[in-house]
Amino acid sequence: MDRKTLRKLVQRLSMGRVARGEEAAARRRVLDDLYAAGVPTEDAVSLSQDELATMPGHSLLAWARDGDLAVDLYAIADADIDDRMRNALDAVNGLELETPWDCSLYQYGAAMRILAATGLEGDDGEAFYEARIPPVLEEMGGERDLEYLPSLAEIDGLFGRFRASHAGRNAFARNSLDRRFTHVYGVRQSG
Repeated sequence: MDRKTLRKLVQRLSMGRVARGEEAAARRRVLDDLYAAGVPTEDAVSLSQDELATMPGHSLLAWARDGDLAVDLYAIADADIDDRMRNALDAVNGLELETPWDCSLYQYGAAMRILAATGLEGDDGEAFYEARIPPVLEEMGGERDLEYLPSLAEIDGLFGRFRASHAGRNAFARNSLDRRFTHVYGVRQSG
């Protein structure tokens, strides 16, 4: 997968909230977009709207990383997403993040919360926090707008929380996308 394909995939997958009754169409679009980007989707089961309506809701997160030329997919149970994390997902949907200065401080804080929850980078919450938050504070010249950035305690609590929801990288584990998606989010990290 190349950078152009990753960018297009994230743009297409940045649907946000899926309207009730439209889950089958949204799921079909997700599978088609993944297939067009080179992600094999042949193993995905065809599910009707009636079948999907009986399933618990999930949010699909596609976190694309230019450095790896990869997209990591997460099928996260809606029950596992609290209000703060839902707000964070909504804030970064469609975001192309290269540096903290490419977005608002609120969006950067939201992106760091989500990235910590995926456990994609860093060995633990403390290492993740130290590499990403103090440098931004130093560059800002203080602790102005600190409420937008996660604390070390928050990062520790979030770190790896979505690991069990990892559905695959540039592919997906069998049956991991056979879900009712109530939200579909895409983020591209190019830095």
